Formats: sequence, C-alpha cells, structure tokens
Amino acid sequence: MFECAQNFFENFASYYLKMEENSEGESYFFKYRHTYDVVDYMKQLVRDKKEKDLYLTVAIFHDLGRFRQKEKYQAYNDYQTKFDHAEESVFILKENNWFLKNHVSLKEEQMLCFAISSHNKYQVEPGSKEEVELAGALRDADKLAVLKRPCYISNPIGEVSDEVYEMILQHKLVPHALIKTNADYALTEIAYIFDLVLPRSFEILREDNHLDLRFDLLKGSKRYEDIKCVINDYLSSH
Repeated sequence: MFECAQNFFENFASYYLKMEENSEGESYFFKYRHTYDVVDYMKQLVRDKKEKDLYLTVAIFHDLGRFRQKEKYQAYNDYQTKFDHAEESVFILKENNWFLKNHVSLKEEQMLCFAISSHNKYQVEPGSKEEVELAGALRDADKLAVLKRPCYISNPIGEVSDEVYEMILQHKLVPHALIKTNADYALTEIAYIFDLVLPRSFEILREDNHLDLRFDLLKGSKRYEDIKCVINDYLSSH
C-alpha cells in the first residue's frame, strides 16, 4: 500500500514543485520535505507494528491539502485562511478514486480518512480503537516533525499572554485563537508535548532536544523559568 501511496504523492506534489519559482511565502518544497519528516518519524514510532504499511500511508497522505491551500491562499495557516487542509487531503484521495484503484478495504479507507481528518484538530473525536490509535500516531509524528524545524518567527518576540500561560499550567494545547504575540506562537508549539500519546514520542523528544530552540526564543520572557519548569516536569513524568 505504501509504495502506491508514495507514487501518488510524488506525482501529485510534482505539479506544485514545478511552480515553485512563481510562488510566494513558504515554499511547496517546505511541505514536501515536512511530509517525509513525518514518514520518517512514523517509521520510528511503529517499527514493530504489523500494520506498519497503513501507518506510513497515512503519514505520506496527511498534508496533500496543504499544496492546494498554498496555491489558493499563498499561506499554510488553517485558522487565517479558513481552509481545512486535512479535510482537503481526504477529498483529494476520494476525488482521484485512490482507495478504489488500489483495492483498499472499506475498513482501511475509514481508518485512513478518520486519521487524516483528525490530525489538525484540537482533539481526536470518538472512533474505533484502530482509528484512534492511527490518528494518535499520526498526530505524534506530525508534531515531532514540526518541532524538528526552526520556529520561523521574527522580533519583537513579545511577552507570553495570560491566556496562553494558563493553558500551559493546565497542560493543554493552545488554540490558535489565543495567540497574540510571537512568544505565544513559540509556546504554542512547545505545548504540543501535552498531546503526545506514544511513549516513544517522548523518548525521541528527549533524544533530539527538539524544544531547545523554542525555549531560547522565550528567554526574555518574565515567565520563562516558570514555563520551563512546567514543561520539564511534564517531560520527566512521561
């Protein structure tokens, strides 16, 4: 399955990569590379699973909708563009009859669509055990891939807002609607750790020191020490 999925992804992405010179903002290649980062992390997270092929397939398909989002809005922000790239990813697969053409079972199709649709949501909606596990692994791999790259924000960093600070104290993800400053944005990505579900994800996070760059951005904040203490305590308990 994954080989067929990779072939589809390469053909789909190639159309956009050819337009690269005429695009603005973050490049199409940025999302192309991110997709393979997610695949690589998924390999680490599910290396012992017998359904590994299915997990790698959901990883390579999860951001198909980003390419159309970039083409239409010259941006990758769902909140600002009011464009759900996850739902668009599912639509692209169905539009191209990918499941039917590749003889994917109805159960596997439902699992893939559920996980892809769930990966950018604040929380995973109720589903079957297999659907929720697939969605959880995808969300973990996606967050690890985001934390791997630099945080692209500019000065002034600003101060962490009260609302975002409270979410951190409660060990919760930060909704985009609460982001007011660049410091909030950096902290929003640090807060991804509160949504990780697999023990291996925390091991990778510690091994690769993914959070260091974002903590460096917050050193000027009066809440820096308190925030770092909360995060480190959470990581220590997982």
